[in-house]
Amino acid sequence: MSTVSKDPYKNLQDYEVFTSKNPRAWTVHEATYFKYIQEARANLNRALGNQLEDIETKKEHNAAIKSGIDRIQEYLLKSASMKTSDSWRKLRRSFAFYARSSGLKQLAEDINSIENPCPIMSRTRKPKKKNRLITVTQEKYDDILRNRQDADDDVSVIMIKLGRELGIRPCEATGIEVLDFDVNKMTMSVFIEGAKKTLKGQKDKSLQRGIDRILRVPISKDLIETIKHAQTLEPKDIKACQERIRRASKKLWPDDQRRFCLYSLRYTFGSNLKKQHLKRRDGALIVAAAMGHKCTSGMSEYGNIQSGVRTQLPEPDAETIKQVVDDRADKYGYEKGQKFNPRVVLKQEAVDKRDKQRQPSRKDIAARQSLHYATEQARQITQRTDPRAQFEKLRNKK
Repeated sequence: MSTVSKDPYKNLQDYEVFTSKNPRAWTVHEATYFKYIQEARANLNRALGNQLEDIETKKEHNAAIKSGIDRIQEYLLKSASMKTSDSWRKLRRSFAFYARSSGLKQLAEDINSIENPCPIMSRTRKPKKKNRLITVTQEKYDDILRNRQDADDDVSVIMIKLGRELGIRPCEATGIEVLDFDVNKMTMSVFIEGAKKTLKGQKDKSLQRGIDRILRVPISKDLIETIKHAQTLEPKDIKACQERIRRASKKLWPDDQRRFCLYSLRYTFGSNLKKQHLKRRDGALIVAAAMGHKCTSGMSEYGNIQSGVRTQLPEPDAETIKQVVDDRADKYGYEKGQKFNPRVVLKQEAVDKRDKQRQPSRKDIAARQSLHYATEQARQITQRTDPRAQFEKLRNKK
């Protein structure tokens, strides 16, 4: 007996139709679009308790989603404590894309408006980032490089050298190219294709997250050969070498709580850049440009000025620096051009962030009522951390 294969996309818009009918905010790559649809379909079937692909007509399909909005909201809120912030946002966005692809635009907006009810400190986190080594000493660099050379692991040697010299993200290794040489200054220009790019950013550069960059570095025959070999690598080669480096670092330093990885070199690169440039007036722009960040606020994720050392580092060219947006004033609530001390602001931001992330106790709320907040504001703080308030908010919105 022959079986008829079901079309999982029969009640949804094609990628071309979806792109043409929706605003730029919903523009994604085709592969990303179908990943969202697949993830949403699998989770919607669990949330609604039925198989959406079994529904024949689009009218019945959309009715099933509309009638199950409460269960979708409940599914999202229950998932909050079990997922990382990024994973939860991705799940919510996949539901919104599925609703939008079904023609339910208002429902998609309602789903996008749901906020994560779980306090940040209580959410699941990726352990591997917490376990990364963020300061690589010369001794550790020499040890891991020698270990990979003795194992004839050429790919790992290439990636380690590039991470040390250029501070690249691992996925950027294949997009590096030597452009020209300046014999008088004994330097060469190296182009690095940025990795943090989206389809929206390709169509409008003001919306892109990362930037392509050109760095001036001392002429080095070894670096030139390393770049040539890196251009022949495949993404699977880079992933495999990352695993080999992880295992090697575990054997070399079994007692270390933080493990060396390729991103450890990028953290160290960021620390050294901050040590050398951050006290200059345009230092933040230089650091962000060399790291491949679109905004200066992005550099806060990498490196620490205290652990950095002064050494010879790549310099971004003028065109690369022009791509960077200094958004620190906007981030910290200051007017553009207004002077402020980032160190003082960051300390206060850490305190404020801790207070917002913590689940407030009755004692905290009482203290806030008497010292800092009016009764109404204290009530709103409590509601933001209460999952039931999410349901009430959405019901009132309807």
